[in-house]
Amino acid sequence: MTTRRVNAFTLAEILVVAVLLAIIGALLVPRLAGKPRLTTQLAAEQVAELLATLAFRSSLSAQPVALMRGLEDGALEIWVLDMDPERPDLPAAWRRDRFSRPLRLPEGVALTAVRFDEKQYVPDDDWSITCTPGQPRPRIELALSGDATEVSVVLEPRASAPFIVQPGSSNEILRTSIDLDREGREREIW
Repeated sequence: MTTRRVNAFTLAEILVVAVLLAIIGALLVPRLAGKPRLTTQLAAEQVAELLATLAFRSSLSAQPVALMRGLEDGALEIWVLDMDPERPDLPAAWRRDRFSRPLRLPEGVALTAVRFDEKQYVPDDDWSITCTPGQPRPRIELALSGDATEVSVVLEPRASAPFIVQPGSSNEILRTSIDLDREGREREIW
């Protein structure tokens, strides 16, 4: 009598494969679900870097500096009112800053609000924020929205770097000026 052997999976093998797939799924789902939030956070950090460059350029430059929305592609760019070195006889004109690159927001992240000095602009329109030497820089706030998150990047007038406001946190800066002489701390090292 011949026995016929049937090729099939045992119950133990099927259970091992099911457990492995469940473990892999448990590891991948949180990463994939958190991707839009990470994309929005990364975009906010890139906008913060661009605003830090604007703050640096406006504090050290003798020329007006501006943050503009690109006319063709909607990228955020820094521009400088500068003379053309090849044609110094012509008046100064707005030119892209050669030390910074245009910032294009990633797919799925949109600029939802542009505010400076209590003025609000439509993010999709053409707008520019100009910083003039010798005058206080305006307060700049750019709001970004992704699939699951909304974040604001704020550059205060005298700050050297912007800060990122996460959802649910306060927009107020917790700094206050202190008169060290009046406080009796005039000799304190700070």
